[in-house]
Amino acid sequence: MFTLLERLNARQTIWLGVLAAIVTTAIWSGNFIVARALNEQIPPVALALLRWTVALACLLPFASVSLWRLRHHFKTHFRYFALLSFLGVTLFNTLIYWASHTTSALNMSLLAITFPIFVILINRFVYGQAIVATKLFGLVLVLFGVITLLCDADWSLLTQLEFATGDLLMLVAAFSFAVYSMMLAKRPSEVSGAPLQLGCFIIGWFMLLPFYGVERALVGDYQIDSQAWLSILYIGIAASLISYLLWGYAISKIGAEQAGFIYYLLPLFSAALSVVLLGETIHGWEVGCGLIIIVGILVSQWPKHAKKKD
Repeated sequence: MFTLLERLNARQTIWLGVLAAIVTTAIWSGNFIVARALNEQIPPVALALLRWTVALACLLPFASVSLWRLRHHFKTHFRYFALLSFLGVTLFNTLIYWASHTTSALNMSLLAITFPIFVILINRFVYGQAIVATKLFGLVLVLFGVITLLCDADWSLLTQLEFATGDLLMLVAAFSFAVYSMMLAKRPSEVSGAPLQLGCFIIGWFMLLPFYGVERALVGDYQIDSQAWLSILYIGIAASLISYLLWGYAISKIGAEQAGFIYYLLPLFSAALSVVLLGETIHGWEVGCGLIIIVGILVSQWPKHAKKKD
């Protein structure tokens, strides 16, 4: 009986982890919708700064004491934390908000999930990890889907190089997230959880300030209505704070690899939200590209371990 109860509890824990990962992915998909909805009202750097300001205000009362106790580790490894903060806080979401001016929410979500492919390439050319056959096949599928998406299913556009700026920005954002994710796995063991997030939020927030000053000088004043403030609270509290807690819980229960598979549902959530909330039209070829990209990424992640080069 005791063994049966243990199995039931284990299964319940797994399902709670799966549920946490699904909810997190759904929350993150809303970030692309907010980016599209506010792209004409709030400049990209300003929106990123407001997002992290809200996240900081919410997390500071709960994690400031722990962060202060770990200040020596942040000082010792400052270069590491500075680069981590720049990639994950300053750069990644700012590029998303910038990309929203010239591409759709669906395209952004589709291109965002290409970051595992960049992880494969970095592992190959930086760390010498071999690309096995399934990873290579998955890489080809993803590249085919991405290129088809970039040229609006018309490959003749490749000769004209007239891709949407936002699509290219999303690829840069995906690359930065890939590097950020790989660096995060190598963080000092003493620093994790809320103190790690708060430290990176603070460093990344200060790094945003110079870019905000330049943007403000170029763009000038902007007005934020009540509806926009609700969206800012959403990306600051839900997409920047709650989602990180849920994602950490999911990884602790089902592992990063399985949680990563669930993350590939991102375009499906974004597509549904973009149709309902933004009235965007989804074409058949876009759905096809999305399926190709998702299948390619799943195939590339199939082997659990890749052999390292001798």
